[in-house]
Amino acid sequence: MRRLLTWYLHTANAAQRVLLPELPPIELDDPVGRVPEFENFAEALSWYDAERANLLAAVRQAAAGDHHDIGWRLPMALLGFFNLRRAWG
Repeated sequence: MRRLLTWYLHTANAAQRVLLPELPPIELDDPVGRVPEFENFAEALSWYDAERANLLAAVRQAAAGDHHDIGWRLPMALLGFFNLRRAWG
């Protein structure tokens, strides 16, 4: 589970750096596995849209499990996306 949550965290952070480069990057350890690179805004936004339900489940899993270091960082990596989509609920 930790490996999957870590992958989502790193990938969400990579997408956010493309969507909102003005936001400060999140301090992360080395990634687990290959993290996708997003070429442009549309590609990053498309990934977020496709993975939205999985990302929300990952946040819940991290909070419910013993992954508190991921549990607070992952929402930070999603903040820009949810603000862009106005998906605050």
